[in-house]
Amino acid sequence: MLSFYAFNYYFCIVDSVLVAKCLLLGKGTIFHCRCAAHILNLIVQEGLLAMSNAVTRIRESVKYVKSSQGHKQRFEKMIKEVGISCDKRPPLDAATWWNSTYQMLKCALEYEKAFESLTREDSQYVHQPLVMEWKMAKKLCDILKTF
Repeated sequence: MLSFYAFNYYFCIVDSVLVAKCLLLGKGTIFHCRCAAHILNLIVQEGLLAMSNAVTRIRESVKYVKSSQGHKQRFEKMIKEVGISCDKRPPLDAATWWNSTYQMLKCALEYEKAFESLTREDSQYVHQPLVMEWKMAKKLCDILKTF
C-alpha cells in the first residue's frame, strides 16, 4: 500500500504528464483525485445511513450511560448483575469517523445484556436498541471488520 506521500508524488507525476499531453481540461486546474482513505470513508458512511436507526440508538445509549455519575453507577450495577467481565466500556464515537463508530458498536455489543437490564431498572433510559437493531449492529461490525 502506498503511503500518503508516495501517492501524492506519483499523482503529481501523472498530473504533469497529462497536462503536458494536453489531456486535461483547464491545464489540470479542475483535475482532482481524492485520497483513497477519504473515498473509503464516504463509502462506509453511505452504508451506515442504511442502518442509521441501530447506530443512533446505540450511540444514544452510550451517551446516556456516560452523561452522569448516577447513570454510570447504574450501568456498572447492571454489568455486574448480568455477569459481564469485560474491562473496556463502550466509547462514544465521532460520527464522521466510521472506524470510531465500528469501535463503539463492537464494544457496545458486548454490553447488550447490560443495556437490556438498564431498560428495566432505569425509567429515564429510553434509547434501548431493539433486538433487530442489535442484530443489524452485529452484521455491520462483521462487514466493517474487513476494513
